[in-house]
Amino acid sequence: MKRLSLFLSIILLLGAVSANAQRRGKKNAKAKKAKTEEVVVDPRIQIMISATQKILFIDSIVVDKKNFLAHYNISPEIGTICKTRDFYNSKDTTNTYIHVNGFGNRGILSAYKDTLTYLYETNRYGDEWSTPEELKGLSDTTLYKNLNHPFLMSDGSTFYFAAQGNESIGGYDIFVTRYDSEDNSFLKAENIGMPFNSEANDYMYVIDEYNNIGWFVTDRNQPANKVCIYSFIPNETRTTYGSDVSQEKLKQLARISKISDTWTDNQMRVDALERISNNYNRIRQASESVNKFSFIINDNITYTTDKDFKNKENILKFKELQTLKDKLVTIGKTLEITRNFYASASAEEKSNIHNGIVTNENEYYEIEKRIKELEKEIRNSEIKVSKQ
Repeated sequence: MKRLSLFLSIILLLGAVSANAQRRGKKNAKAKKAKTEEVVVDPRIQIMISATQKILFIDSIVVDKKNFLAHYNISPEIGTICKTRDFYNSKDTTNTYIHVNGFGNRGILSAYKDTLTYLYETNRYGDEWSTPEELKGLSDTTLYKNLNHPFLMSDGSTFYFAAQGNESIGGYDIFVTRYDSEDNSFLKAENIGMPFNSEANDYMYVIDEYNNIGWFVTDRNQPANKVCIYSFIPNETRTTYGSDVSQEKLKQLARISKISDTWTDNQMRVDALERISNNYNRIRQASESVNKFSFIINDNITYTTDKDFKNKENILKFKELQTLKDKLVTIGKTLEITRNFYASASAEEKSNIHNGIVTNENEYYEIEKRIKELEKEIRNSEIKVSKQ
């Protein structure tokens, strides 16, 4: 009987050992599997890190994702950017965007077709905008999906946008392409790489040529519904880091671990901050001055508020006059930038922007003419009413 009890005890002990061994085996197998599936690194990322652009970042700010564009403060000379729905006064709730150039006659916009977003162009003729036509050369969904956040440089050729798809290393990546005037389409777009792109969403790359300031937005390392806007100084030519920078440091620069690491020329940053501040004040003052004006009726009378007008129809005419004057300033500054660019541009670049310059020169003179007509109409009307 004792021998039987001893035998059963041995059996139970062996069973317990076996069960523990099986549990350990399963645990080790799971650990081994987890280790095998731990990280699958996209080989393109290492290539991008090695080719990281040398950029001086000016500043960064974390804002609400839904209204990030309000923090860009770009110059009117490079155009306007807004949601497509606001441009068309639509009730559409999608987050697609449009960039209208500084001339105010060409817009590149994102809009849905079926379940994906594509890029389209619309042009202004007089007071009417043409039916948007899809951009040629950028509709290959095997390369880019959900194209959005467009920005066209003042040369009318260099074009930035954001997209998902096989050419992206994260969600949205920023791409650049150029317009091929011979083929009437855009060339195959290139991923602009790091530090602008990451495994997160990166988009709305904008260059303010008037102030030599750039912006882009990213949700890397940010909580839900927040994004970080980076401002930077654009390079005239692409520059990368040399071999004196260690791989670990290069990774930090590629991922923008600290913007202070890029402050190799503090005076450049100080000057850039001053340009941003001056431009902000310029835009703010222009906004504040909308309802403050000085309009000379004759040698003895000057109007300063809407209430001064005797003929109420002249209030609308005066608002039109203010709008035209603002537009004249914008076109004038844009023409100055474009003419300066034209002087040193290549033959192809000159061909791309020549018609735009001529069109806007004509528009400039027409606006000047209309301004003089309106001023005369308002003055004569007010003098006539005051004598009655």
